[in-house]
Amino acid sequence: QVVAGTWWFFVLVTVASYTANLAAFLGRANRVYAVQTPEQLVADRLMPYGTYEGYTLLKFLQNTSLPPFRAMGKYMQEHSDTSILKSKDEGLRRASEGNFAFIGEPNYGYVLQNKWCNLTLGSAPFFKSMIALPFPAGSPFIEPINRALMELQDEGIMDNLRSK
Repeated sequence: QVVAGTWWFFVLVTVASYTANLAAFLGRANRVYAVQTPEQLVADRLMPYGTYEGYTLLKFLQNTSLPPFRAMGKYMQEHSDTSILKSKDEGLRRASEGNFAFIGEPNYGYVLQNKWCNLTLGSAPFFKSMIALPFPAGSPFIEPINRALMELQDEGIMDNLRSK
């Protein structure tokens, strides 16, 4: 009886340990690293990031004098083969594969987060003063207005208007 009791006690402890470890393993949430600010993204040397060709933000990053954004633009120019992508879909694919921060329009990200469940959106918007004005394709007004809006942002006028 002592041997049988010891055997069943051993089996009970083993099954309980296995069940507890299995529950802990299955219940563990995947660790997610979501960048919240441009400063965090620039400071994290291990996290590659990028955006896609034709996104107006790319011009802003390459031409701005604001410190975190200037560093982001410099990084993208130095690593243009891996950080300036051909399309949004390529950026989303790379982000979903892991270890890549894709910078795109927030509204587009919210829509696609339903489709690509493994994507995580940062909770704070990087660029508070992004303005969209619709123009017909090839309009001569696009470039001068984009330039003027970027200058207003660089000079802090947009922040002053927002605080009023």
